[in-house]
Amino acid sequence: MEENRFSLPYADKVFDALRRGKHISPADDEIYAALAHHPEDFRLLFKALGFELCTHPMGFYYFKGGDSLSDKVTKIAVFMFILIDHLAGADIDIEDALIGGRIFREEEMPHETTDRYANYMKEAGGATVKACLGTLELLRFLDYTDAGGTSFRFRLPVYRFLDVCLEALETQRHLAEKESKQQGAQEDNG
Repeated sequence: MEENRFSLPYADKVFDALRRGKHISPADDEIYAALAHHPEDFRLLFKALGFELCTHPMGFYYFKGGDSLSDKVTKIAVFMFILIDHLAGADIDIEDALIGGRIFREEEMPHETTDRYANYMKEAGGATVKACLGTLELLRFLDYTDAGGTSFRFRLPVYRFLDVCLEALETQRHLAEKESKQQGAQEDNG
């Protein structure tokens, strides 16, 4: 009797987690093990369902999303930018702080410590620390953080978000360069 290649262990749990935007990493025990043991079978199954399963170089899995950034992603981006800017200003190794297991406490968040940060938060629709804490809940939901009480630490999948931010930044730079060249060409022709 031939085994159905789509009878995969934990397929329903894997699909449910991924379709809700979660990132599956080694901390996800059984569903990660199922994906890690059958990545190509899962990839084919999800492709047949219209989803693209991606494997990040850091060893976690996610569904590829659309090219536009949602309001939620924009809030996370601003949250992360402020945190990274604060860490850099304090001369703290950013990668070590984000991925090295550092525990961040909610009351230590720098998001309202300067007018500049407060303005960034306001522009992104999260003008208060309370709104910032809502962003932390979203980060936890997406499996970017482990949360416990009033503290959290980042998990490996945060690399995916940082990649998305870098891709968006590169796209913006490319568009600005293209627009600048077009304006220069119009001035030369005008």
